[in-house]
Amino acid sequence: MSFHNRILALSFVLLIFASGLFALPCPTAERTMLVPAVVGEQGGGLLRMYVLVHPGNGAVLTTVVPVVGPSTQESQVEAVREAFRGLDISQQQCEVEFYFKDPQEAPSLDGPSAGMAMTVVLRAALTNRTVRDDVSMTGTILPGGRAGLVGGIIDKAQASSRYGLHAIITPKQEIYENIILTRLGEARNFSAVEVRNLDEAMAVATSPAGTPITPRFTLENRAVPNDLPYRLQNDNDKLFAQVAQSINRQMEERTSAGSIAALPRYKDYFAKEAEQNDKIIRYGYGYTAANNAFLSQVDAAFLNLPDYDPDVEAEMQVAKECIDNAPKPALNSKNIEWVAGGNARLQWARQKLDDVKSGLADSRSSEERYLAIREVYYAEGWCQAGSELNKIAQNMKGGAVDEGALSSLARKRVAEEGQKIDNSELVSGDAEWHYKVANRSIGDSDWAAALFDAAYIDGTLAVDAEALSGNSSDSRAGKATKLADAQMKSVWGRTYQSQGAYMIAAANNSDTGAADAYRVLRLGAAMEEGLGDLPNLLTGASSGPSAGAKTSSAQSSAASPIDYRNAVEAAVALGVAVSVLVLGMSIAGRIKTRREEDA
Repeated sequence: MSFHNRILALSFVLLIFASGLFALPCPTAERTMLVPAVVGEQGGGLLRMYVLVHPGNGAVLTTVVPVVGPSTQESQVEAVREAFRGLDISQQQCEVEFYFKDPQEAPSLDGPSAGMAMTVVLRAALTNRTVRDDVSMTGTILPGGRAGLVGGIIDKAQASSRYGLHAIITPKQEIYENIILTRLGEARNFSAVEVRNLDEAMAVATSPAGTPITPRFTLENRAVPNDLPYRLQNDNDKLFAQVAQSINRQMEERTSAGSIAALPRYKDYFAKEAEQNDKIIRYGYGYTAANNAFLSQVDAAFLNLPDYDPDVEAEMQVAKECIDNAPKPALNSKNIEWVAGGNARLQWARQKLDDVKSGLADSRSSEERYLAIREVYYAEGWCQAGSELNKIAQNMKGGAVDEGALSSLARKRVAEEGQKIDNSELVSGDAEWHYKVANRSIGDSDWAAALFDAAYIDGTLAVDAEALSGNSSDSRAGKATKLADAQMKSVWGRTYQSQGAYMIAAANNSDTGAADAYRVLRLGAAMEEGLGDLPNLLTGASSGPSAGAKTSSAQSSAASPIDYRNAVEAAVALGVAVSVLVLGMSIAGRIKTRREEDA
């Protein structure tokens, strides 16, 4: 070995020994924190969590009273890994013990929502930092120290405030959650602090005792793509733009009716949303704007709610009155797609209210009531959207629809989708829910709505089946682009297509964006296939005992598309026949003349 290589080898050996020599010894330390959990009849409670670290062989231990479930144990392992990450202390030279004490003496606990808290407390023990005793924390711990989402934030914040704490540290909050937490803060001098990662959580949890903790929440408007292309609109697209504008105005009215004056950041946020929705409408993406306004309206409705015990039943009554007063247009060949979409949303609203009503019997906490009231707001939003669609339908004049044929077609297609669900290996809850609604529509003789949900189920099942087959992201992206460029003519085919095209423009080539866009575009293709030809299929007689059994020759002609290729072929054949006839007459004339000359 050359002298140069010996020096390199010796340096490498010394580096290995130096890393061991300069590694910090494992400390012996204990830290504790109150961790909120969804427990007991009140829904939210606090557990006392202890973390003890001391020299050992890398073991992670946990308590058996209460019994700690596998999900919590997995999060403990992840918490230890992230707490040691970047420190000059070897995890293999330490032993970590987790203990939980529940004042309500729950026999067991499980779930990953204490992951971030366990990481913070262990990190504090390893680095000799003090954890504040007036702060709680919830959130999972993800690789790289990222804060993962959890449920029950409202219940956990309420429990923390009841116990006299001053703040709760959370992962990303939903807008409606932050509205409620802000009201809670105003009423009880309590702060909810949103963090993105371990470092941000540590900064709050180990800040000097007694220093004020400022609420934190990132409220960002949905970004409109800078290079969003204009989308050419036909007459139906322009009509749907009117629906989108109405829903957007309703959202603005909802925000102005709330207690928003004291919350300027919400006022600015919703005003910006309305402004951007108007821009999206001008660019030809009415469904996207309507959907954005719909979701914003659900969030804005929370501005009127108290920080405790919302009146779900009163909100349900408002939604029910909306459904009862919704327009009920007569069905005809021009408005059948509009009625299908409008009535389907009214049926969604009815089913949603039934779901909420059945769930209220088991509601234990204000968190569950807030979630229930959010579902009620979805029902109310669907009712308003359905009403706007049916207003458009009321002003359309068209031919009579064969109700008998419509009934038979709706029953047939809903039954087919039910058979597909039974035979599918993977069925989403969304498809099953819409199948329930479709059967509800059949029971109400709402055939057009049933056909809408049948087409919805068909598109959803198709995407589920492709997910099961394991198509690549490139395959999804390619199919999405192809469907976005396809020629669609039906109201709902084009409407969902516009949403998918918008999602492609906003996706920045991400795998998730392509998959989501493809799902919507595939739904549009199913709508095109399932609803696009209804006016031609179902135009017929509409009165008398034999309604639907026959169609007049005039109606049949009107319902059948003209085959221009056959017409051209017929014209050519006629021209040839005439030419042959003229030629024959000419030859006959010449023969006659010659005969006369010969004579």
